[in-house]
Amino acid sequence: MKKSKFYNLSKNELETLEIQRDAIAEWLFTGTLGKLVNSVISRPIFSSIASLYLKSPWSSKKIESFKYEFGIDDTDFEKTDYQSLNDYFIRKFKTHTRPFSRNEWELSAPAEGYYLVSIDENLPIKGISTNPKELLDGLPAFETRQSLVIRLSPKEYHRLHFPLSGMIKSIAPLDGRLYSINPVTLKYDHDLFIKNKRIALELQFDNGVNAYIILIGATYIGSIQLSFKAGDRFTKGDEFGYFEFGGSTAVILLDTKLNFDEKILSYSEQGIETFAKLGQTIAIKYK
Repeated sequence: MKKSKFYNLSKNELETLEIQRDAIAEWLFTGTLGKLVNSVISRPIFSSIASLYLKSPWSSKKIESFKYEFGIDDTDFEKTDYQSLNDYFIRKFKTHTRPFSRNEWELSAPAEGYYLVSIDENLPIKGISTNPKELLDGLPAFETRQSLVIRLSPKEYHRLHFPLSGMIKSIAPLDGRLYSINPVTLKYDHDLFIKNKRIALELQFDNGVNAYIILIGATYIGSIQLSFKAGDRFTKGDEFGYFEFGGSTAVILLDTKLNFDEKILSYSEQGIETFAKLGQTIAIKYK
């Protein structure tokens, strides 16, 4: 098992991140037969079939082994009778366990996960050459001044919340495959963000910032469920959707340079992720 470091924003310290060597992923992206298999299982029809099991009562037997494999602590989550593995995957936090600042000049973490932040339009992942225009696939684009990549590991909360108050200008589904996305697979294919199915939400925040939040699907169910529609207003902290089993990456494009925590920026430049809890303040927009 490979080990690297991540910066824990809550604890203000570096911690060890264990990255499991994914032999299957390596085979799918490097072996001749593996590539052929990958071309089949990345088709949405495969994920549709897999979802029948992952949403079925039979899959609930896998919940305990899933929790054990990823070392999940359920303390902050609602106690409920989960009907399937996917049902557990999209579990909710208890009320008030992840408060959001009411200050509209503070950007709150929209997801609980690992953040990389850029100082310009380039996605802040080493080796990734994808740019905002490719990611948006022809959608109307502003000049991107900063971008964020948020990775949700399998053990994390998979629901997403608005980081500020504002309005949804548009929602656009972008078609594609459903390849597995993680640090292992990105090493072998740098274009997975633009190859996979995704949904782009164009947002106009009340404090004057414009943004795109792009949710990227992945293998298995790969679905992204939204609870808002274009034209709706939202309040900071509102839940706007969730990844079903398999989806775990979001990209945020900003038209304004915000003042991110200096350590987040410094570590991002080194390729070191920052783990932020849902609702934590990660940047400030000066008035």
